[in-house]
Amino acid sequence: MAAARADTTPFATALAVGWLGRTRQLMADGLGICVTDYEFDEGAALLPLVEHVSGLVGPSLELLQEVASCLDGEAPASMADVDLFGEVERQLDQQDDLEVRISGIAFIARGVLQSRRRELAELTAPLRTWDVVTVCSRATREAHKSLSALEIALCELTGQSPSDTYSTEREIALKTRRAYTRFRADVLGLAKGKTLVARLRFAGTAIAKLVGRNVYTLARVHDRWMVRRLQSQIRAWLVAVATDGETPGEERTVAGERLLQEIANVSELMMQINQRAELRVHDLEQVDRLREALSDNADFAALDALRAPLLGRSLALDALDATSLRSAWTDAVLSIREELGVMATSAPPPRSTWTTPPTTVDVDWSEL
Repeated sequence: MAAARADTTPFATALAVGWLGRTRQLMADGLGICVTDYEFDEGAALLPLVEHVSGLVGPSLELLQEVASCLDGEAPASMADVDLFGEVERQLDQQDDLEVRISGIAFIARGVLQSRRRELAELTAPLRTWDVVTVCSRATREAHKSLSALEIALCELTGQSPSDTYSTEREIALKTRRAYTRFRADVLGLAKGKTLVARLRFAGTAIAKLVGRNVYTLARVHDRWMVRRLQSQIRAWLVAVATDGETPGEERTVAGERLLQEIANVSELMMQINQRAELRVHDLEQVDRLREALSDNADFAALDALRAPLLGRSLALDALDATSLRSAWTDAVLSIREELGVMATSAPPPRSTWTTPPTTVDVDWSEL
């Protein structure tokens, strides 16, 4: 355990110890809420979810109010359209007085979660599945982001070690893209020589694998809606075929082929995650590192390590292996730079201008 900060008042440090305990309990409560378990429920079956999320947001607001009031911070001018995720990350990155940073996190989070509490209160019968899932997903994710950021700051104040539950939006986006890329690879790998029934069963397995990944709970609600819709359609088609005797007729076959095409279309549509600002900034800097390594005649192992965080940005880059010509690597890198709006012929900016540290991830290329 690190020592408590010497530049804070004993009063603030003593309060922070109590706040930290409450923060960690609320974080544990939030992690126990799995919104995705309710994505097939309807009506009254959704009430426990609304109650659980309300039971997280209410006490979180009480804690944030207490922290903000005791530290005498200044509230933001307006909470309308506040990007909580970006604002919280900026507060953590600031070099201001620690108590100012803590109060800043508390005020921003309090304002946003007040809006979420109102949205939860406005969920009235008849409860519609994706209305409830949307509100509850947003509320739980914003509560966790706020509380985990608050925990980091309070730990710095009290000299304790934070948990490892906090993630930046860039880290979440990278994990989500990797999951989507594997899903797309599964879908594109549907065996053409297999029967239509076997291919749709395989597609159902690919969806189940995606839903089972931890990052699925952090995916956009619209993406999850598309995935669940496909899952329902596959199940319905397979049940209908089983009723027909395992051999689909002409009409059922046409419907199955259309469903396969829709699955492929959705897997491509989900790759629009590449347009997220966090990924565009990350990818440009990572691809410039890769370009520099190519200029230095780095070996395949070095190139592969630099490429891994870019998984899903470019099919051409993903397909390269140890036997690929260096010109193919260069072409893929320049194509990505052009896609990101940078002239392919321009030189990479100096390292001193890069804002993101090198990313290291383990990728099993055999899955793709």
